[in-house]
Amino acid sequence: MKFFIVLIFERSTLMIELLKSRPLSALAIVLFFTGFVLFPSLTNGWLDWDDKTHILDNNLVRSLSWERIKLIFQTTELNGSYIPLPIITWAINYKFGGWNPLGFHAVNLVLHLCNTALVFLFVKRLSNQNIVAFLTALLFGVHPMHVEPVVWITGRKDVLYSFFLLGSMNMWGAYNSTQKHRIYLYLFALFLFMLSLFSKGVAVVLPLFLLLTDYYQGRTDYMKLAVEKLPFFALSLVFGFIAISSQQQTAALGNVTEIPFHLSIVTSSYSLTFYLIQVLVPFQIGGFHPYPSGTEGIPSYMIASVLTPILLLIVILVFRKNRNIIFGVVFMLIGFTPVIQFLPVGDGIVADRYAYIPYLGAFFVFSWVTKSVYDQIKDRPTVKYVFGFVLVGYFVWLGSTAMAATQIWKNSLSLWTNVINQHPHAEKGHINRGRYYVEHNKLEQAKSDFDKALEIAPNLTVIHQERGLYFQRIKDYRLAADAFKRALEIDSMYFPARLNLGINYMRIQQLDTAIQVFTHLEKLDPRNLLVHLNKGVVFEQMDNFPNALVEYSKAIAKHPLDYKGYQYRTVLHFRMGNYQKAQEDVELWIRLNSSDGKAFLWRSRIEFVLKNYPQARVNLAKAEKLGAVITSEYRKLVSDSSQVHLGKPK
Repeated sequence: MKFFIVLIFERSTLMIELLKSRPLSALAIVLFFTGFVLFPSLTNGWLDWDDKTHILDNNLVRSLSWERIKLIFQTTELNGSYIPLPIITWAINYKFGGWNPLGFHAVNLVLHLCNTALVFLFVKRLSNQNIVAFLTALLFGVHPMHVEPVVWITGRKDVLYSFFLLGSMNMWGAYNSTQKHRIYLYLFALFLFMLSLFSKGVAVVLPLFLLLTDYYQGRTDYMKLAVEKLPFFALSLVFGFIAISSQQQTAALGNVTEIPFHLSIVTSSYSLTFYLIQVLVPFQIGGFHPYPSGTEGIPSYMIASVLTPILLLIVILVFRKNRNIIFGVVFMLIGFTPVIQFLPVGDGIVADRYAYIPYLGAFFVFSWVTKSVYDQIKDRPTVKYVFGFVLVGYFVWLGSTAMAATQIWKNSLSLWTNVINQHPHAEKGHINRGRYYVEHNKLEQAKSDFDKALEIAPNLTVIHQERGLYFQRIKDYRLAADAFKRALEIDSMYFPARLNLGINYMRIQQLDTAIQVFTHLEKLDPRNLLVHLNKGVVFEQMDNFPNALVEYSKAIAKHPLDYKGYQYRTVLHFRMGNYQKAQEDVELWIRLNSSDGKAFLWRSRIEFVLKNYPQARVNLAKAEKLGAVITSEYRKLVSDSSQVHLGKPK
């Protein structure tokens, strides 16, 4: 072992010289190590942490038609975000690979590798130092805080906006460094910035990054600097307004009114402190970091709110003439400005993904300091070897920590178990793990998690809502109704609880009461798809087919690109004997959701009753291939060509 250590460090000078003289080799090493560390993420699956809302249940993802792409750009809110380009990339994934998560994860990893390469190129151009570029890019590639946006499919937003943002920064660096083709470099930088904004709203800070780049590269023509940034700032204002509007539409900014102004300052300072600690010692990697409840954590908040600004001010004053330090520190502060919870967004105080771009500044400072220390000790062999050993060990530790962190996002169970282990008194982990257990029919474990969540936060509506769904699952409709009613006692406008209360009435055959609930909900939200579909189902159960048809048609009129309206109306037309209309609707159902086996099963039923037996068999085979549940009775009818009559469908 000692022999290998001595051998490695006797060659350290040669390695340093290699990295200095062969930047492509340095970049190749970075990309190989990054890919090796994050490769296990390719075996990860889907999560219930926004993957359903953004992708799996998002009808915008199911087609790449021009009509659908136009609608994607017109949809200004998806779970609090305006993200048309990520949606389009998910749609491309779906078109060529279906719902197989491998393709989605692979694209995320490739984008992260591209971003790592762009970081290397940007820092190399900026500093003219291959070693600094190598260390900065390596940190960017393998830092554990960068795992979340890469291994979480919904994290596509972060790696995609960063790809365009880093591309724009590279174009701007080239614009500052050459006298040739400057207008094209300028326009390309502006175009990439626009694509970044179409990927995620936090890209609005790019103009400030560009001004900081100008400062680092020694530009002093201040009037020209201001004028040439005007188009960038104009785009920032437009997309900043869109981002705020999107957040407000989903009440994601709701916590602003619940936290006093002085505590907002405290929480933002605490957030920044968390990120500063995590950049050096990433000890708490995970999908959710909640606000402390009650007085828990207040002392650390107060200390952070005072010490962090003082520390940063001291650093800036002491190193004000060192452009490397100032560039890195200010870059990090600019990057964190939209996400340090001065205006609290959601119920998490920090998030790993928020550090993806801001940490570039911290990595730059770390790399410059490391190079400076090495330059001071390179003629002292013993010290140099110890320093090199510690540095290599640190990077190995970061890489192994990042590799282990990829498995936190393996599935929803691993994600929320990790959250519970880190924050046992946060109800969100128990709620979401309980939901996972319900979906996987582990009902005792689900009850345990919901009971724990109720103990932590007895007045949180979503807990009673999830308990109600659990009781529905075990067919205890009385307790389900009690849970939904309790949620409505806390918040009478809580839509999901009232909707599920209506469904509960439907299941216990209190159909008139269910109709009253859904009619009330329709007044509150006339465009809600689930209200019309469930109201239609109740009318069907009452054998009131005309009114059921009205409700399904309303659903289609208000949501023409959602397959579910056509699905319900297809079945209703079939039950009414309107086979031609059922045939028209099932074609639209398949067009909007071509991977739904039930759609092909119903097409088979329709073809069979219309006596088109060969097509009935073809569609039955397609339905079976897609996983549809097929009764033995119907399978026998189709296989027996002498059967020409179809009874009531099963």
